Amino acid sequence: MGQRYLYRVVAAADGLRVAKFKSLSKSALNWVSAAIDASHAGKKLPDFPIDRVVPKYKPRSVDVNFKEDRRSSWKWGGRTILGVENLYRVIDRNFGRLNRWEFTVRVPSKPGQIVVQPQTVPGKRVFADLQRRSIVFVKAKMMPPGRLYCKVHLADPSGRKNYLGTRRGERSRLPPWFDYFRPIMRLKKTVTTTAGLDGKAQVVTVAHDEHDLMIRIFFAMRVWVLQENFTIN
Repeated sequence: MGQRYLYRVVAAADGLRVAKFKSLSKSALNWVSAAIDASHAGKKLPDFPIDRVVPKYKPRSVDVNFKEDRRSSWKWGGRTILGVENLYRVIDRNFGRLNRWEFTVRVPSKPGQIVVQPQTVPGKRVFADLQRRSIVFVKAKMMPPGRLYCKVHLADPSGRKNYLGTRRGERSRLPPWFDYFRPIMRLKKTVTTTAGLDGKAQVVTVAHDEHDLMIRIFFAMRVWVLQENFTIN
């Protein structure tokens, strides 16, 4: 990031006062204060902590309201699944506008995967592809009955991949809104058996009936990641 651009940022911050930058992390706020002092003194600005300037969206600000449920069937893995489709109206109050969604949470009649997917998305280009995206919750065999897990697969803002996986050692590099989910995060090998090489994948765990939490996890892994163009690297 060029010094000329940073000087404009500092000038704006100086005019608004640092207290206005509530969405920035503590380290970013410290940078703004130090940069204002350097600007006044005619000195070079300190290094910009670009990896820290990410708004901290609040999962609790996602309002999830039950609309209806209905018998349904859907395709998954080449098979037809019978079950119940639960519809929810959702408002993401982290945004003042373009914040209304509708979700389905598909629960199979026989034990299986619960699928969470948007049906209606706000009219915003960055969210347009999300109507075709879903996240899946699977039985956590090594946890108490009724517990499920979902791999922490982040959206890929570049569009080159459907998602970007996360592994052991990367939890601290997740965006700040994942702090809310830290108590329910695990490595896959601690919640279920695995025959593959993904035992060190990051997962979140939920109860089978926590549909509101499942929808908030979708926002954390997909919606806000795309909004902020966030990549873990």
